[in-house]
Order: sequence, then structure tokens, then C-alpha cells
Amino acid sequence: MRSFFLTALLGLFVHAALAQTPRTDVLHKLDRSTLNVKVDEVTETDVVYFEATAPTVRKMLPKNGLWKLVFADGSTEVFNQPTELPAAPPLESVAQRKDSTFRKPPTSPGYRINLTVGTEVSYFPAGLNKDWVDDSLGYGMDQNLGFSVRFDYRFIRPLAASLTVGYSQWELLRRYTQNGSDQYQETVTMRRIPLQAGLKIYVANHFFLLPSGGINLLTIKRKASETHPNPTAENTSSTPITYGASLGYEFHAGRFLVDLSGQYQLLNIRQTTSAPGSATQQKVQFAGLRLGLGFSTKK
Repeated sequence: MRSFFLTALLGLFVHAALAQTPRTDVLHKLDRSTLNVKVDEVTETDVVYFEATAPTVRKMLPKNGLWKLVFADGSTEVFNQPTELPAAPPLESVAQRKDSTFRKPPTSPGYRINLTVGTEVSYFPAGLNKDWVDDSLGYGMDQNLGFSVRFDYRFIRPLAASLTVGYSQWELLRRYTQNGSDQYQETVTMRRIPLQAGLKIYVANHFFLLPSGGINLLTIKRKASETHPNPTAENTSSTPITYGASLGYEFHAGRFLVDLSGQYQLLNIRQTTSAPGSATQQKVQFAGLRLGLGFSTKK
């Protein structure tokens, strides 16, 4: 009899202990993982809950990341359908999977290479280039049209080494008249081949800054008519230094590339003969606009 009472008493203690063990709510995520919580509130977009490890801290999960909520009383509220798990791959021996499992990850595809051919329009402000734009003593050049080829090699993500080679030509015809009739004339032809190297700095998205410097292969040819007081043809050449900067934007469409930039350059003219008895020696400043078309690729 005494044993019966002890057994009954033990059963009452176990039942009381189980009755005091609180059941929790269970959140089922779309990836089929679960989270035992105490739900405080279910809003239109979120589920607010407490965790056992932080019973005073309100947390929330968006409904769009949950499959369902199973309450402690057994009721269920479904929010979304669970994510389908991919089928497990077939079992293979280690020898069969050696090449694929232990293969080294692929290396980086390389750095981007740009190559563009562009048209350049230059403008020489008269206020900054008095001798240069003068028709009588200078070259009468206040604007010019040329082209260039630019090669860029991006060695790290925000920086690229840049090399530009260009070509432009300008011709000035001077006519000397007296009493309304031509007495003689002369033609001045100038060819300029700039060779510049720079560092292209990508400052934001596809915008870049390109400081550059180099030399110009400058050739000037003066030819006069036979009636000119000094009919001798003159050819001069020089390699003035040039430096400046460009601000531009690159647009990529697959491998096709559009490079649009504005530039400001300073050409350090030492001494060139533009007319008999005159010499141009000044720092020529000009602004330009370049539109380049080409392609980009990866090494």
C-alpha cells in the first residue's frame, strides 16, 4: 500500500513538471529552418516575437521570408509556400570526383582593356593665345579638328594606364593686296601629332579623370608665291611639351564602348616661325571635346 502511494505521488510530480513546461511558438522559414519563439504580434507584413535567450527584446521577421507559424496551441497560419530543395547529387566515389571536387577555383578573368578611335574638336581662346590666333603674325587658328587613338589598360579596378596618339592639321592662306588687287600670297601649313601618356582615375561609376602629359611632333611649312618678297619655302619642326587633364564618361554595351570626354591642354611652344621675321613663343592653351568609339575586352 505504501508503495502504491509513493508511485502515485511520483506520477503527480512528473505531471506537474510537464504541465509547467511552457510550449513555444514555432516559426518555419522558407528554407525549412525553424525558430522557437514566443510570438507577441502578427502584423500585415511582419511577425513580432521574443526569444528565450532575450525575453525582453522584441524582434521581427518579414512574412515574405516565412513559410508558416505554428502556435503553441497547435493552430497554424501559413504565409508562403516553402522553397523547393534541390535534389541531392548522386553518390560518387572519391576517385570519380577527384577532378571536380578538388579542382582549384577559376582565377580572375583579368583586367579590362579599352581601345577607341575618336574625333577631337579643339578651341583656342583668343584672350589666352594672342600670338597663336593672329592672322598676320601667328597661325590664325582658333579652332581645329583632328582624331586620336586611345589605349587603356586597367591594372587595378579604379586605375588604368592610358596612351593617346593623335593627328591634326591646320592651313592658313594669307593674301596681300594693294588697292584691292592681290600682290602675293603665302600658305602656312601646320601638322601636329600629340603623344601623351596618362593615368585614368575612375572617380564614380563610369566617370573618369585623366591627367596626362607628353610631347607634340609639330611640323610647320611656309610656302610663298613667286611674287612674294621672300619666296623661299621654310620648313620647321619642334617637339613642344604638352600637359593637361580630361574629364569624361564611359558607356559600355557588351564589348562596344563609347568614350566621351572634355579636355584642357597647355602646349609649351618654345619658338616657331609663322611669318617672315616673326616668331611665336608662348604657352598655347586650348579646350577640346573628344568622342571615341571602340571596344573593351578582358585579358
